[in-house]
Amino acid sequence: MSDDEIVTSQLEFFAKNSSGCAFAAMAAREPEKYEWAHQIVNQGSLPDLDSIIDKAIEDPAISTLSLVFPHVTDLDALSSLLPALQGERIYLHDLHDTAENRCYRFRARIGEDESFISGFGPYEHLPMTRRTPYTSIVMRVKPRPHYEWHMQPPEEGIIHVADMTMKGLPGRNFKRMWRNTFLTVAGILGQKPDDESAAKTTFIMPLDRAAHISL
Repeated sequence: MSDDEIVTSQLEFFAKNSSGCAFAAMAAREPEKYEWAHQIVNQGSLPDLDSIIDKAIEDPAISTLSLVFPHVTDLDALSSLLPALQGERIYLHDLHDTAENRCYRFRARIGEDESFISGFGPYEHLPMTRRTPYTSIVMRVKPRPHYEWHMQPPEEGIIHVADMTMKGLPGRNFKRMWRNTFLTVAGILGQKPDDESAAKTTFIMPLDRAAHISL
């Protein structure tokens, strides 16, 4: 598939509300309006991740960045990708083990803030809300918008994709979409969100595989 077809396929996942996030569904239909950029990163470009993120930070038209890795198609390739993510911008903040999986929680250094990084891909062990056609990571690359009010108190120094600016969306619609997102996500997962599906978790790996990943 061409790069454009890959990006279109990824956006369709969100546009169909398969992630459960009503805001992502809206933004996926008009990614340019909502400053959501997608960058294809092939294996040979992995050493350039810092530069790619730097350019997105500097670009006033980008506030949310998705990096898509078409060559990462199985768990072996994903196991190799995790160490390759680390650089000046992205670092491993935390590891957390559940009963069956290890949660890898990467963050990106964005100015004085740290940005949660959410991972997606075509893997059966991932939460349903993360199962996109291609492996990717998504992060916010701009400071949090200055809202007069918040649905939840923001955490100082932390930004994440949920901080996307929903341009032109009336407050009453925003609140309704926020409530619907929680209900939809729980419905897709079959339970309330947990450590494995949380925004702060980038990827999860089965514990037996995680034991062989060196970070």
